[in-house]
Amino acid sequence: LRSNRRTKKRKVSRIKCLKNIIPERSKRTYYLNSMRLFGKKFSFNQRESYPPIKINKPLENERHHFPENTIRTTKYSIILFLPKFIWEQLRRLTVSYILISVVISFIRSISPLSPWPSLLSFVLILSIAACREVFDDVRRYRADKEVNQKLYTILDPDTGRMIQIQCKDIKVGNIIKLEDGQQVPADIVLISVSNKESICYIETTELDGETNLKMRRPTSVTSDLNEAQLATLDGVLICENPHHSINIFKGSLMVYDPQGNFNGVRLNSQYVLLKNTVLKNTPSVFGVVAYTGEDTKIALNQKATPTKMSTLDKQLSLYVIIFIIIQLLICTVEAVFSGVFQQKILDGYWYLPAADPTTTGVLAFFQYFVITSNVIPLSLIVTLELNKMMQSKFVEFDAEMRGSDGDSAIAKTSSLNDELGLIQYVFSDKTGTLTENKLEFKRCSVKGRMYEAHELKKLKGQTVQKDLVEFLIIISLCHHSVPFWDDEQEKLVYRSSSPDEDALVKAAQEFGYELVSVSFDCIEIKVQDEPHSYTPLAIIEFSSERRRMSVVVRNEQGEIWLLSKGADSTMMERCVSIKEEEGVSHLREFSEDGLRTLVFGKRLVSEEEFSSFQKRFVEIEDQSTATAQAFFDEFERGLHFVGITAIEDKLQELVPETIDFLTQVPVFSIFFTNGHDRTTMVHLSLFIIQCLFSLPNIIKN
Repeated sequence: LRSNRRTKKRKVSRIKCLKNIIPERSKRTYYLNSMRLFGKKFSFNQRESYPPIKINKPLENERHHFPENTIRTTKYSIILFLPKFIWEQLRRLTVSYILISVVISFIRSISPLSPWPSLLSFVLILSIAACREVFDDVRRYRADKEVNQKLYTILDPDTGRMIQIQCKDIKVGNIIKLEDGQQVPADIVLISVSNKESICYIETTELDGETNLKMRRPTSVTSDLNEAQLATLDGVLICENPHHSINIFKGSLMVYDPQGNFNGVRLNSQYVLLKNTVLKNTPSVFGVVAYTGEDTKIALNQKATPTKMSTLDKQLSLYVIIFIIIQLLICTVEAVFSGVFQQKILDGYWYLPAADPTTTGVLAFFQYFVITSNVIPLSLIVTLELNKMMQSKFVEFDAEMRGSDGDSAIAKTSSLNDELGLIQYVFSDKTGTLTENKLEFKRCSVKGRMYEAHELKKLKGQTVQKDLVEFLIIISLCHHSVPFWDDEQEKLVYRSSSPDEDALVKAAQEFGYELVSVSFDCIEIKVQDEPHSYTPLAIIEFSSERRRMSVVVRNEQGEIWLLSKGADSTMMERCVSIKEEEGVSHLREFSEDGLRTLVFGKRLVSEEEFSSFQKRFVEIEDQSTATAQAFFDEFERGLHFVGITAIEDKLQELVPETIDFLTQVPVFSIFFTNGHDRTTMVHLSLFIIQCLFSLPNIIKN
């Protein structure tokens, strides 16, 4: 790093500090330029480390030749279309067979037929297949073009103003502004969030399939900067070499003030917004672009567009093999008879030219091969190619397959149309697919007593049992929700990472246990209008594997508590001495009613245990690793059972009718997947069957 400071002493001190901030360089090779040929990636101009990124200095970053921020999902290019297309077609047995027949027919000493009809048939088949491939690839190109030309707002370092540019023109080192609902165009490091809590949420469905929102925070050295200060921001972003792991990131950020001093901070994956994630429940954020184009994690995980074969194509190839075997047997028999006929009969006639029986047999084999080559119906191949193109257009023309916004369905590939008629199994998620995903708090069970939602509302402002108070406080603390004031509704509303958390926090608010504010070092709640503050010490994230989340907080008395919530299948085994009368029977009852259940637990943590936990916790960079999971599993043991919540998620309209329509096809088998418990899923399925067949006794059976 170059320094423009006046004294050599200051320069040396800065370099020494950098050694403590900059992460160790990995030994992976950074590929500067690359190309794809026949599905393989060839790279040039290799370098051992990722260059440092100068913030707000685009000219200095350009000399490192970072890749352009373009997306390309097309299968072919103009230059390589012909060789790659022929290579892909020759992998199909039928095309290879026809090519062999054409080559043999051009040998005049062997072929008794004219080669031109076979050649024209071969060219016709390739032409139709080429038209279909071009048709599919043009649609991919248009989709790529639409993404590459999306407009995004960046901070112009020359004028200090916000300007709009296309996605493909975004450069490494740009400061980009994203608003709620926008898709992230590149891998960026979060530096500022518009809300006072300095928390934003992202949806990572396109990366890992998770629908729950994930929380991200900006760096501490830049979280307080406004737009004008960001325009003059002077700093360096150090990143590791690009790699494919979406949960791991190592880097550091250094920011200089006008006096020449700098602040540095280490970075991990919690500070990064990856490409194709979507900003949710956050007004706006600012970030520094770290990786673009081929260096983004989603691009490194992307595979070349494969050549897919449908079941019909595979069956046709099998039939072709059978026909070829039969044809070869016929040609072999005819060749043997020709050789024998030449030796036994024709050689006795002096006026006929003499010929070697073996040569006669070999020539006869190829002659009969050309004559019988029409055993493979070429018209069938042509018809299939044309039908696939027409069927894909019919899918787009179908008015009943349009979305609520009026957009038509898109057939991304026309080679798999026939697979739609061969579906035997339907796997369906419950939440958001069968249900509306609009959750409502219905009941809860605390120490063996059940409370309806309307009962808890009546208890607001009254003196209630201590166990119920602790239960509702835990609901107000154990979550990822962030409150903000809504001028239209004139009350606090919440941004949450999942509908479950949103329903629970809103219910606690209605019952008199209101979440007031959330920050890095304080969580404020009101318990029956009486303010209380807690210090958040650690958050163990929810994941589909863990099926639970936990927070560690310090209360006003200085006690450290571990608060956990999750599915009963994982929480019950972690709670000690649970009695049947404390709510286990209620859990079964909630599940039988088709309600979503969550079990809450807590335990007191000593200062010594927390000190040991914190030392290991701060070293964990990726909570999804097996080592981290084992560490958390050990820590989240010995919980004391607190209570159970029951949330209703109603079925969407026409769900029974849709399933009834699918079950009219005798080959269909329908499976439902559920992330909570088996009892809930069984009773939901029985309820659907009851709706379908109107058999009240089926529940009893």
